[in-house]
Amino acid sequence: MKTHLNLFAVGSLVFALLAPTRAMAADLFTLTAMEGPITRSAGSSDLISLVDKLVKNSAEFQVFLGAPNVQANLLYQGVANALQFTLDSTGPVGPMRFQAQLTSQVSRSLNQSFHGATRDELFDNLEAWFKRDGSAAYTQLLKDLSAKSKVSPTDGNPGAATARSSFQTFTEYSSTMTETREEKELPKDLAGRAGFGMVADVGIFDANGIKGTAYSLPLFAKFRLSERVGLNFNIPLSYTEIEDAKVYGAGLAIGVPVKIILKKRGNPWFWQVTPFGGGNAVGSKEIVTGGLIVNGGIGSVVSYDFGNFELSMGNQFGQYESIALNFDGVKVDPGVAQKIVKNGLKVGIPFAKRWVFEAYAVHTKFLEAAGVDQYLTTGAEIGYRFLGKPDAAKKKNGYMKLGLYTDIGSGYFSPHIQFGSGWKF
Repeated sequence: MKTHLNLFAVGSLVFALLAPTRAMAADLFTLTAMEGPITRSAGSSDLISLVDKLVKNSAEFQVFLGAPNVQANLLYQGVANALQFTLDSTGPVGPMRFQAQLTSQVSRSLNQSFHGATRDELFDNLEAWFKRDGSAAYTQLLKDLSAKSKVSPTDGNPGAATARSSFQTFTEYSSTMTETREEKELPKDLAGRAGFGMVADVGIFDANGIKGTAYSLPLFAKFRLSERVGLNFNIPLSYTEIEDAKVYGAGLAIGVPVKIILKKRGNPWFWQVTPFGGGNAVGSKEIVTGGLIVNGGIGSVVSYDFGNFELSMGNQFGQYESIALNFDGVKVDPGVAQKIVKNGLKVGIPFAKRWVFEAYAVHTKFLEAAGVDQYLTTGAEIGYRFLGKPDAAKKKNGYMKLGLYTDIGSGYFSPHIQFGSGWKF
């Protein structure tokens, strides 16, 4: 028990070191308005509140109150000229009338006009377009922005919903658990046909100066249908803070691992192939994005036991498509249409009787346009197996593990810590 507590203590220490220390959050969005020689800028991690200030000439934009024509550009998650506003007002001849023209240099087909008898009415029309009425045009804008932004919560970077889903299925189906020395010396059948567990994951990230914290808790259930075929269920839960914006996620994934080659005494080879599929709902009120992202793909892992260590190769292909989702009164579709390929190597070294050390490197490539089109994940973990009494007829299959890994891409850096456990019954 002492060794298990020490493992937990080390994890707690590393978690404290990884905890973000930002004293002041930056802004996901910056809106710069101009009228003649006057220029004013305002930042926020809430897109709608920023548009509200502009249209109603409040806070930083109060200087433009009464100005007949105001031009404004939006910096969206580091992407310049994502939205461009032209605000006009007419009067006092005839009734007062306000109008806005919305365009984008990122999504060139966007060209939308809005009108209102008051500034409040004009803002209401703009807000309705973002949340409901502009579904097709806004979906295309979000898709175009995901191809450029390094912190889009839905696609195109290591912290996005598509990438996190891909990472979890790769860990589950394109990676093996190294056998301990005791398992090698005393091979036995597994006790139980059902297993349950969880893996807590906490990470911080920096994407060209935009910072945040990501939390995830994938819960899983595994059932052994036969010696070669299994049925796995995963419930990935996630919460991400991107500066002051909050992103929530939950999903369900199903996999059917099929062991093509079983590793047995005298045969050091192992090969497993797993078709998988599922869906992940993600949404953020502040960023005004969200949707249901469904996925399907296939994973493979081949390993060879050299005796003192095991070497495995994992490969995976996954396809991800989004469906519109209502989230906190917002109806949007992030326009995800992505394909992801992952290839990795892992070495596992058993030591003592029931301890294992593993190190791995995985390369990820987005096949469609992405803000971080490829990145490398490097990591290591240490684990302890609960195998029951050595003289028992069958071995138990419980474990605890502590791991560290880092996602590194162009302009993107994200260290993580994992702590997990699982049990078979």
